[in-house]
Amino acid sequence: LLVDFTGTVPEEATAIQCPIEAPLNFTYHTSAGTCSSRISSITRCAEWTRLSFRYQACPENPTKEASGMECIASWQSLGHTFFAARVGNRRGESYRCFIVDQSGTSGRIGISADASCQELTHIGAATTTLNYKQDHKVHPLCDFPDYMHAMGRARHRQTWESIVTGRRNVIQDGSWVSSYKLRNDTVWTCLESRRHEHFTAIRAHVRRGCQTGYQCVQVCKESLVNFGQISLNEYEDCSEMVVDTRDTLVVQGAQEECPLRGRYTSAACQHPLLFLGCNKPDEIQIATECNPVWKGSCRPKYLYGERKEIHKNAKELP
Repeated sequence: LLVDFTGTVPEEATAIQCPIEAPLNFTYHTSAGTCSSRISSITRCAEWTRLSFRYQACPENPTKEASGMECIASWQSLGHTFFAARVGNRRGESYRCFIVDQSGTSGRIGISADASCQELTHIGAATTTLNYKQDHKVHPLCDFPDYMHAMGRARHRQTWESIVTGRRNVIQDGSWVSSYKLRNDTVWTCLESRRHEHFTAIRAHVRRGCQTGYQCVQVCKESLVNFGQISLNEYEDCSEMVVDTRDTLVVQGAQEECPLRGRYTSAACQHPLLFLGCNKPDEIQIATECNPVWKGSCRPKYLYGERKEIHKNAKELP
């Protein structure tokens, strides 16, 4: 039932959810020695098919580093769970096979030396062995502001688009998931939420790619979002954070009639530069003395609230 993966796995093999439940803490043994004086960890990345292995270096085994992996196959044989994964930071960089010997919330994981699984018939045949224990999972302890996950007219979950990155954002049940091309890139889990006069301060656990930590997030009603730096401090005060990055969210797919209509000019130019709602009520055109013409649409920053602000979603026309 074991498979030799050398040269037989398509580069775009479909990823699957890994058959081990992260987070895990572990010590490890390799041919270079045993590292039991430091605790290493396995955490889940933002993308649910990826795990991050963070090996702590020991005096007796100082060469290990962090590495990510993406599971591509799993099977049962001889009473054990086996799985195969792409290992490394680039897809297709290398492949490894794994054997799992689990007992309750602890157990061992064996890793093959190369892409061949033929010799990994039992845990003792592994070149690297991890002795692991289950760590505490992060669960939502609060929720993001109501207007961020409000339902539309058809009662579908609201989807937001970042005007900075173009990422798709969905907020539900205390989790905020940012994705691009159907792959998660960042996941926030709400741990503490405090309302202030002009914003809501949120302390969140964050998974950005395979980086994990804690981050302060300030959400304003105008859908402006301020982010602090990711840190390892679980109990950081988010009321007075230092802003690291900013973003603005708009309702994905929604359009709004432009608040002004007409043609607008500048004293420095002979021809109109800005057309608002001329061809369509929600259409913007920006003309320059040279091609191209920019065309976009007026879009609401949010559907529910005391005020509607408009953002332009622009694209270049030939």
